Amino acid sequence: MLSAFTYLDMAIRGRCASTVPEKTVESVASTLSVAIPGRGDALAARRSAFGALGGIAVGTGLGVAAALIHRPAPG
Repeated sequence: MLSAFTYLDMAIRGRCASTVPEKTVESVASTLSVAIPGRGDALAARRSAFGALGGIAVGTGLGVAAALIHRPAPG
């Protein structure tokens, strides 16, 4: 759902996609001394894919954490 609203916003306002996820992937890879394989378009596609997967992981993790915090008390 978030992706749908993001792309709708981009279409309506004519704005470009965010580069934050790709920059985050580069930063994390650099910090961990891990090279992302590929050159040119292949490297850009991998950065974009890893950025999207990172967003999914963060969203899922936050959802799980919220569910654990707000679960009903036993009894």
